[in-house]
Amino acid sequence: MELGTWFLTAQERGNPACRLPAWSAGNAVRALVNGAVYFARLAEEVEALQAGDHLFSTDWRGDAGQRFGTIGDLFCAAARHGVVVKATATAAADALGDWHRDGRRGPRPAGRLRHHEPESLPLRTRLWAEPVYRLLYDPDGRGLRDRYRGRW
Repeated sequence: MELGTWFLTAQERGNPACRLPAWSAGNAVRALVNGAVYFARLAEEVEALQAGDHLFSTDWRGDAGQRFGTIGDLFCAAARHGVVVKATATAAADALGDWHRDGRRGPRPAGRLRHHEPESLPLRTRLWAEPVYRLLYDPDGRGLRDRYRGRW
C-alpha cells in the first residue's frame, strides 16, 4: 500500500498557512527504553539537527532522577541554531500543582501553568450541555455549515 493513501500531502491538507512539514519517508524507528541510553541518543540526535529542521516533543515528563533543565537547555540551543522547536514539558506543571495542593509551603517552583482539572458537572447540566457541545464544537475547527456539508 502506498504511503499517499494513509497520509495527506500539504496540498490535500488544504491549509496554506500551516508551516508544519507534511509526512516524510525514509525514517528509521528504534525503540529506546527511558534512561541513560535514551538521553544520550536524544542529545546526539538533537545536536545533529540543522537550521530549518523540526523538533516536536510532547508531554515531556521527567522522573525524579532526571533533570529537565538539561533537556530544556538542549532544546533551547537547537532553537538558537535555527531548529523549529515545539515542545511541552509537564514536569514544571506537576511541581507547581503539587506546591499549590500542599498549601504553598517552601519556595515556589518555576513555571506558570498548572494542569487543569475540570470540575464534575451535575447530571442535569450534562444532559443539556453535552448535546449542545457536540452540535457546536468541531475538533477540526470547521464551521457548522462546512461540517454538515461534509467539507474538509
